[in-house]
Amino acid sequence: MKKISVVIPCFNEEDFIFRCVNSVLEQTLMPDEILVVDDGSTDDSMELIANLPVTIIRMGKNSGRIAAVNRGYLESKGDLIATIDSDCEASPTWLEELVNGLPEHCAASGGKTLELNENLLTGRWRARHMQLHWGDKPVENPKVIYGPNNVFRKNDLLDAGLADETKVAQDYKIGASDWELTQRFYAAGYKLYYNPRAIVYQLRSYTPAGVIRQYWRWSVFYYPEPVNWPVFLLKMGINFLKAGKHALEDVLRAELRLVPISLRIFPSHTYYDFQHLRRALKRSG
Repeated sequence: MKKISVVIPCFNEEDFIFRCVNSVLEQTLMPDEILVVDDGSTDDSMELIANLPVTIIRMGKNSGRIAAVNRGYLESKGDLIATIDSDCEASPTWLEELVNGLPEHCAASGGKTLELNENLLTGRWRARHMQLHWGDKPVENPKVIYGPNNVFRKNDLLDAGLADETKVAQDYKIGASDWELTQRFYAAGYKLYYNPRAIVYQLRSYTPAGVIRQYWRWSVFYYPEPVNWPVFLLKMGINFLKAGKHALEDVLRAELRLVPISLRIFPSHTYYDFQHLRRALKRSG
């Protein structure tokens, strides 16, 4: 019988961590261990789960989500390692679906992550424009396996290589970790899987400004890094087109209330890119 570990990275998630861990403790398939990696939290996150049957691994200082996840992967004892983010809640059959639905020929599988607060304006926008899933049907070799909801065969994970925490810790590359880890698997010759039956829910709610900031950090790795003026001007054009594209999608779906959020992409992302450009120019002298 293969042993199963669940890794939960956590940094200042006192609003969600108890609910997250409790959902893992109520699974139809119980893991052999639950590792909560404390990434230097300064709130009451760890105190809230201190009496729960979990192992707390302390990073000592805030090192970023990828460093925390990597630490959990390395210290886990399971043959299979599932990951869920600390601001998420797992459906009761989440782990059972992930583990039993993992094809023998695949090294890893990602599940379906949904917005719990889709009734809120920003939750609806995220559900439309920041989907962390690939739909309602299984997919062989998806483009990316998303970080909040997945399972890996540990030996295959270590063979493919962990995500580079030094690179993805940079502000502009914060969203690159899922992409990088997926590409490491494919480069090593492994096959991956998307299982829509393994469901977790995002618990966090956002302001319009907050969701657009997160979208910038989540999507920037697709584009050239604005470290000089020509690339910054290119990014301005990309930001303009992206805002128009999302606003048009909102109109075609008859969800006009989402249009103002989509239109914020151009000024907000251009501002974030400009701040990044200033830092890059300052470093280069």
